[in-house]
Amino acid sequence: MLGQLGIGAEFALHRWHPIEEEWQSPDVAMPQTEAERQAEHQRLEDAETADSVAAGSAGWQARVELESHREAVALAHKLQGEGHPVVRRWKFLVAGANNEDDAQALAEHIRQEAPPGATVVAEPAGVRLPFIAF
Repeated sequence: MLGQLGIGAEFALHRWHPIEEEWQSPDVAMPQTEAERQAEHQRLEDAETADSVAAGSAGWQARVELESHREAVALAHKLQGEGHPVVRRWKFLVAGANNEDDAQALAEHIRQEAPPGATVVAEPAGVRLPFIAF
């Protein structure tokens, strides 16, 4: 049909690979076993960590919204004392992580330490934080 209209086009078929989080050729085999899924997940985490190291800043973060400025200051000091890179803005703070797994673990740690009413989310970094290897 396009040829009849004098329009040239190239087509490619790709599918989303949910573990590696990228588009791949359908010729690439999807993992079939739990061990294969774990290996692919580890490759993704290693790549995210390498990206953080290369950029010199955290690629993931735990974002925290607290009910008061005082709570944010106290939690930021506690996390910094534990060696976490933290940026604080009034009642909000973000703590950097190297990859998604690290961000999830950090968010869970913060949930245990944060006062009641705090909202904690692990997400890709919106604010680039200095990289610190853990």
